Amino acid sequence: MQNLKHLPVYVVTGDKDRLVPVRTVRPWIKEMKILNMNVQYNEIKGGRHFRTITRNPDMISEVFDFFDEHQER
Repeated sequence: MQNLKHLPVYVVTGDKDRLVPVRTVRPWIKEMKILNMNVQYNEIKGGRHFRTITRNPDMISEVFDFFDEHQER
């Protein structure tokens, strides 16, 4: 992760995701914060791997806003 420190990262997961369980995501987020990375973490209550995220236009809008704010000009 040291090589990625300069990149903004937006992570979305659902707390009911069985493909990528939150117990595997949370340590990565913790490490990113320790490294002072620019990370935004969104854990969706009741969310699963795919539909909860793709059928969530407000969250998708937040992702685009995040990267718009952090793009290099």
